[in-house]
Amino acid sequence: MLSRRWILATCVAILLCGTPHGAWMTVDASAGRSDDLAFSGGPEAGQVVSGTYTILMTNVNNMDFINIEVSDGTSWSAIANVTDAPWLAAWDTSAHSDGDHQLRIEGTFTNSSTTGWVLSPTFTIDNTAPSALTLSTTGAVVGDGSSTINRAWFTTSESGTMNFDWTATDTHL
Repeated sequence: MLSRRWILATCVAILLCGTPHGAWMTVDASAGRSDDLAFSGGPEAGQVVSGTYTILMTNVNNMDFINIEVSDGTSWSAIANVTDAPWLAAWDTSAHSDGDHQLRIEGTFTNSSTTGWVLSPTFTIDNTAPSALTLSTTGAVVGDGSSTINRAWFTTSESGTMNFDWTATDTHL
């Protein structure tokens, strides 16, 4: 039994010493996953957001906290300081003016070093409801639907079609 181990150990040593330098297989997984702090799930470039928007950060290993800020193109203002999992923040976009904006995040590791600022693409906040909204239809038998007293009545069959027209004023329709 001892002689088999000796022969095996000798063969392994010869193989290891006889293999040319650089012939070992290496695996590089850096293309598959980035270790950089990042946004997950948007906002995407040109996306229109409103109301409460969830900001999710990924690649947060060994983070102590993450600062989130927003810019309207002139200055940056703080949104949140996220200190633990699930590393997300519910952002009330109605606290900011309508228009083009950008987010940025900076992570601070447990050793106090930082990631540097990571910027989102430019997106649009639109919390203003459309104005001058009108809805109309044609072909009423009685009334025109302009009020609850002047209701519109139709004789459309169950497989028939009613056409509606609408208009509104809004920058982002």
